[in-house]
Amino acid sequence: DLFDLSKGRVIRCHILRHYHQSQDNISCENDDLLSENDHLLISIHHAMFDGASVSIFLRDLSLAYENNDLISVDDNSLEYIDYSVHEHIMDMSLSREFWHSQLERYNIEYSLTLPVDRQRSSTNQQRSGLSSIAEISFDNELCTSFLNYASSHHLTL
Repeated sequence: DLFDLSKGRVIRCHILRHYHQSQDNISCENDDLLSENDHLLISIHHAMFDGASVSIFLRDLSLAYENNDLISVDDNSLEYIDYSVHEHIMDMSLSREFWHSQLERYNIEYSLTLPVDRQRSSTNQQRSGLSSIAEISFDNELCTSFLNYASSHHLTL
């Protein structure tokens, strides 16, 4: 399997090379560096990465790559476990009061219109929120390769 949470294997990274036929004798000396038109494919388990992490991760990755260096981590910086321990000893009474006051008039019978895995019938309901779409076309041979790989590794695609 691609990810193993019990062993801390939660991220995978691949360089997708864009070779031209005239580049048959490319040196593998710097095969860990990106070349023009190469792509980086990064897969991160959803349990380890949220939407807010994307910009931080991309910024740090870009800085590390541009400076040809690792991002230094301050020895005094907090880690998730530090926050978790701190959160358990925090007095949450003010937060609890705030949310009770915010939600006291909420009608629990009101149903939200949430996105589903198929198009809604012609209700033409408007949705709000931030989203974007990136469309990438693959030829049939590559699509078949993706599907075969996903199937052999018990992945959805």
